[in-house]
Amino acid sequence: MSEFNISKIRKMDGALLLVFHELIECGNARQVAERLSLSQSAISHSLTRLRELFDDPLFIRKSHGLEPTRRSLALRDELRELLLHTEKLLDVDKTFVPGSTRRWFIVTAPEFFTSVIATSLVSRWQKIAPSISIEYRQLATGAAFDDIRKGTLDLAIGRIEQPIPSDLVQEVLYEDVYCIVARKRHPRIKGKITREQFEQESHVLASARSEVTRAESKIYPSMPSGVVVGNWMTAMSMVSESDCLATCHRKMAERFALPLGLQVIEPHFKPDILTVSVVRREKPDEGVEWLLRQIRDVVQQPDADN
Repeated sequence: MSEFNISKIRKMDGALLLVFHELIECGNARQVAERLSLSQSAISHSLTRLRELFDDPLFIRKSHGLEPTRRSLALRDELRELLLHTEKLLDVDKTFVPGSTRRWFIVTAPEFFTSVIATSLVSRWQKIAPSISIEYRQLATGAAFDDIRKGTLDLAIGRIEQPIPSDLVQEVLYEDVYCIVARKRHPRIKGKITREQFEQESHVLASARSEVTRAESKIYPSMPSGVVVGNWMTAMSMVSESDCLATCHRKMAERFALPLGLQVIEPHFKPDILTVSVVRREKPDEGVEWLLRQIRDVVQQPDADN
């Protein structure tokens, strides 16, 4: 090992790297202690060792917590990469076997995706991976990227507006368009709609932050009068029991048109193409790669397993 600085490497250990990483991420010694199940004095001792090792303060104490120095921020990506490689090294003999694994996947995805795809995934997994669990969250894009990079989130799915960090990869899953839904027994809307009708009717609007783009949220004040709710299923349910209209994703509208008794109507305007993508780590583990293959298959044939 003559090419390595043996004396410095001997002073380093995995726990020290974890403390360094967590302090950069949250800047709060108490939170790091809780997350790593350590005492605050242990965190303080680790920080002292890190400062000696790197010959740098690494963090400056501020009123809001510990602020990383320029040196810490420069080391951030390399540190994360080192921890990911270490984790992979320790798991080198652990092959992902869908039929026996009890893996718990965490995915952030909007309701318009989970409402259409999730049932098909569950039906498929009951046959090939009965012990797998998946948790769907709804996170803002920036927070989702941070969680993927930290390894606390497996995939981020949605309409991605922000630039993708260099250590993450984006893949388009499918494209969709907006349509208009009305209840089948609507007294005035019968399978088609004019601009005048659209402007005269009341509307239910879905405005979840994780599902509506910035551009779309800006046009809400100019939309016809109605009600604003937090998710698409609430909007569609209200439409099914009233004379209100809703503008929503076509795949979702077609999925629930029959059970909710809705008309799916072409809008009077030319709808934009809605691109739904997935973001992942550049080199995901076997389990995440398997999950992504399942999602691709279901997206291509969403009703095959229902």
